[in-house]
Amino acid sequence: MSHFENLANELIYEIFDYLDLYDTYNAFSNLNLRYENLLEKSILPLKINISTMSKSSFEYYFTNIIIPNQDRIISLHLSNLFIVDRIFSSLSNFTQLKTLIIHGTEFQLTNLLNYITVLPNLSSLVIILIDQVQQINKLYHQIFRLPVLTYCKISLLKESIQSEPLPIEAKEFSSIKHLVIENPLHIDELNALLSYVPQLCRLSIHQLNRSRKIPKEPYSTILKHLTHISLFIGNMTFDDFELWIETISNQLKVLHISIKFDMNFLDANRWEKLIESHMPCLQIFDIWHINSIRIETYQNNFVYNQIINQFRSSFWLERKWYFTYNVNKKSQYYYTSCFYSTDPFRRKYILFTEGLVERTCPYNDKTNTDCVRSIEIRLEKVIENCATYFPNMTELKISSMNINQNEIFNSLQHILPLQQLTTLLINDPKCNLEKMIELLRYLPKLSSLTIQHILIHENDLVCIQQNEVYQLISTRNNIKNLIINAKCGFEEIKLFVNLCPQLQRLVINTFTNCTESILRFLLSKNNTGHLSSLCLKNVSEDEIEKLNAFIVSEKLVDNYSWKIVNVVLNDMYLWW
Repeated sequence: MSHFENLANELIYEIFDYLDLYDTYNAFSNLNLRYENLLEKSILPLKINISTMSKSSFEYYFTNIIIPNQDRIISLHLSNLFIVDRIFSSLSNFTQLKTLIIHGTEFQLTNLLNYITVLPNLSSLVIILIDQVQQINKLYHQIFRLPVLTYCKISLLKESIQSEPLPIEAKEFSSIKHLVIENPLHIDELNALLSYVPQLCRLSIHQLNRSRKIPKEPYSTILKHLTHISLFIGNMTFDDFELWIETISNQLKVLHISIKFDMNFLDANRWEKLIESHMPCLQIFDIWHINSIRIETYQNNFVYNQIINQFRSSFWLERKWYFTYNVNKKSQYYYTSCFYSTDPFRRKYILFTEGLVERTCPYNDKTNTDCVRSIEIRLEKVIENCATYFPNMTELKISSMNINQNEIFNSLQHILPLQQLTTLLINDPKCNLEKMIELLRYLPKLSSLTIQHILIHENDLVCIQQNEVYQLISTRNNIKNLIINAKCGFEEIKLFVNLCPQLQRLVINTFTNCTESILRFLLSKNNTGHLSSLCLKNVSEDEIEKLNAFIVSEKLVDNYSWKIVNVVLNDMYLWW
């Protein structure tokens, strides 16, 4: 500590910037007068991320740290539904707030947006809506009224129920320059949205579908500043795409486009004419096309060899735009084909599947691999054939884990920095519990684990918990966020919870007949000393009343809050 005391205040503030604000106050505020003054008398800006925190800890944090420093907060990330309710009425006082990231329901967001319209510096807004939205147009109108907003990202869990697009705007305009929509949009909806954002420079749409209505007049809004577009094409045809892109912007510099099935998008001659006529400034053309081919119609790569040859004309070579393809057997009836740009242009997500690295590995440019943050593995042979290392990867998704349990470390370590992974998703129905636990052995920094599918044999549960590796992991891992979408009973839930003693947030999908036993176990501080947030998925309305009555009658927890969010069925959230 004496060495730390000798550091200059400026260096200490830099260290504080890497730490969570709540932890910083807990560790340093009562240490001595110097650190107390550094924290309380500082004028430096603050970034706050509130995700997993108990109810009592939040009340202390909100009253003693957030409110006294509300004029210093420049970034706020809220991912707890209950905290959104508690904090939104105070947001109008956060006058220096520049970035707001919020997970919530439509009702919460509608209320919150009324409070933040007065914020003079709010330039970045990220909204993740977890329920089905009834009136998305109302939210759009509220967002577009934010006076200095330049970046906006909207993500809907499900497509909005509202069918009518916004009216085309002619008078009121938004200052947004970068717009990201992470949910399906129809072209008529997008055109209406774009009429509100004449200053737009960057546009990203998760899924763009054909218009639901025949337009009465052609789309006429020209976005003079639009230079970057990223699209995933849904049921939109190449004809629809051409009509739309021709009227959008002739200043386009970057186009990322992903398509499923429609082979018309692989017409090189048509792309040449479109780019020369309507995208003369284009510097990056990044295409990703996936298709399914019936085995009896597959002609030994003949079609794709023809396509590749068309994309090797002087037009493509002069611009240094190169392409390749792979074909792999998806089932006994179909092949899956993928045609894509060989330079992935700083992609942050990589998919390993059969054939991807066997033909021409596109991931050999160090500047590109440095950008990769997330990898999905669908076939292990590809890993063995890949000689590329991804040094900054933090997220791993496993859709196929047919690896010998004793070879997991060797299979992955030559391409992934296992010791720095923070997020893991298991989506392989054939992956057994022992393999998952063996993998956890090599992930010391893992904080979030999601289990979509996993193979569990009830007869093995006792043996697994007595296993030396399980007992080792249960004392060393740092998993705070556990999501189990696979249907599990009481003994399985108990095993997972005992494996993760630092657990703070848990999402489970369980059987009705064991819910009370699970609640009794989870709400006991003897079993889950750090747990403060629980979500029970797919709960019926009758069961909600019974569970609340059970918690009260059993006196399982004091001062808890609960909330129902309608997704498909009801999801019941508890916070204490």
